[in-house]
Amino acid sequence: MITIQRVRVRWSAAGRGALQANARRGLDRPVVLAAALPAGDLVIHVVLADEAGGYMRHDEIRAGSAGLARDCGLWLSLDDAAMIVERLPGWGGIPASAWTCPLSPAVSCPEFGHFVSA
Repeated sequence: MITIQRVRVRWSAAGRGALQANARRGLDRPVVLAAALPAGDLVIHVVLADEAGGYMRHDEIRAGSAGLARDCGLWLSLDDAAMIVERLPGWGGIPASAWTCPLSPAVSCPEFGHFVSA
């Protein structure tokens, strides 16, 4: 099973000031996964803290095949004993060197995640 957690914080142009930044500080950090996750090849835990909702975290857990990773802007493929994680093109300014990362027992990639043997 592959588990992806996507944590997002969303705010408006009016919410860019220091006072608003204090309200959302730390909300982009990973959260503890639920003890019971649904069965599937891939489980995605989406966490959203939105300015319009007072930065209350709302989460959704979905399970399915590896194609579900596209909803998080990722492409997953296997290469020998490593899972290759690639970022799909998006709006962010991401350097080309950060678009691909192999995850395996020998390699860790903080931008994408860590390999954990079950």
